[in-house]
This record gives sequence, C-alpha cells and structure tokens, in this order.
Amino acid sequence: GTLMPDVGVSPEEARHMAAYLYSLE
Repeated sequence: GTLMPDVGVSPEEARHMAAYLYSLE
C-alpha cells in the first residue's frame, strides 16, 4: 500500500515524491 502521512503535502508534491521514490527502485 501507499503511505500518505497527513503532513500537509499537496497532491502535486506527493506525486513528485512518489515519482522520485519509484526512480530509486
């Protein structure tokens, strides 16, 4: 599953973060 901590992250930021993490795998 995908962890989405409630830290006030915008959807766009979350998307960039996910893309970054994916690129690391």
